[in-house]
Amino acid sequence: MKNLFLVLLALFVVNITVAQENKTQSSENEYKTIFSKPNTSIKVSGFGAVNFDFGYTDNNLRVLPGLDLAALFNRSFFVGLYGRLMGNAPTYNYTFFSKHLNKDISVSHNTIFGHGGLLVGGIFFANKPIHFGISGRFGVGGVALHDSYNRYNYDNSYQEFYDYPYSDPVFVFSPQADIEMNITNWFKFRVSAGYQYVSSSSVNYITYESGKYIEKELFNTSTYSTPTVTLGLVFGWFK
Repeated sequence: MKNLFLVLLALFVVNITVAQENKTQSSENEYKTIFSKPNTSIKVSGFGAVNFDFGYTDNNLRVLPGLDLAALFNRSFFVGLYGRLMGNAPTYNYTFFSKHLNKDISVSHNTIFGHGGLLVGGIFFANKPIHFGISGRFGVGGVALHDSYNRYNYDNSYQEFYDYPYSDPVFVFSPQADIEMNITNWFKFRVSAGYQYVSSSSVNYITYESGKYIEKELFNTSTYSTPTVTLGLVFGWFK
């Protein structure tokens, strides 16, 4: 009986040793990358954010409200989409030449400026109540002029208001540094500082001088390049 017990004990020890050795070999043979961490798996969640970007354009404070929607990996890296639309864009007053009326007309046009595209970023020490990160937006958009067309009766006299494409496409790049505050498991408050770069493009109008039509620059879209401060309300699952 004693010998049988010793044999069973020996078999149990050998079994544990072999299992541990197989586990070690399996771990050693596992495919790894420079970002691999032992005994961890990728946790995927997501978030949506309501943002307000503040910056100066034409020496006036402007606000671009917008939305972010992104997938969050291990609470440290996110990638998604974003969109922004300027809420109080500048108004431009100028005089253009009407080919239909054969005279100069003074107009006042409001501006529409918006952009959207790819959002990427990283979060550091996300488990801390207050932590920081970096992010960037890579987008395309456009700047356009518009007027209250309904205050004119549509006829050939105002054809230019409808036909002339007072618009230009732009590329936008916005890097920024973020500070986040964990309010709950599903809500964060974010404050960011960065820079909004807008590619250079001319928004032009037609005038008539010295017996010929001339296209003049009303403004350049690079005027929308500005340092920014962003306030964000972030909703998702962060635990």
